[in-house]
Amino acid sequence: MWNHHIVASMDRKGVGDFLLDSRLALRVFAKCSEETQQLIKLNVVGGFQTQSMKAMWDKETSEKCPFCGECDTREHRLLQCTIGAEIRAQFPDVVDVLQNLRVEWIYIHAFASAT
Repeated sequence: MWNHHIVASMDRKGVGDFLLDSRLALRVFAKCSEETQQLIKLNVVGGFQTQSMKAMWDKETSEKCPFCGECDTREHRLLQCTIGAEIRAQFPDVVDVLQNLRVEWIYIHAFASAT
């Protein structure tokens, strides 16, 4: 199902001239805790929203990250939040690609938040 999701996301949102490595994404996913995997699954199927997204339609919702208090965006969850620091440390090359080369990949759920 993971590969199907990645292909469907790429078809719907595009990835430019660069294809994703679904095996790498699956390895990252497998290293996450069960709780984090559940959050990723919700994100993949659209059942999870960042606080900043929720705050756009619910004025009583804070846009702050529940883990660290910073503004909770996809970039924050994937690349900055302290909750994912341990996972990101295991994959510095992936983080570098997402931060510097393929920032658009954050929006196709493929890396799916090591956080």
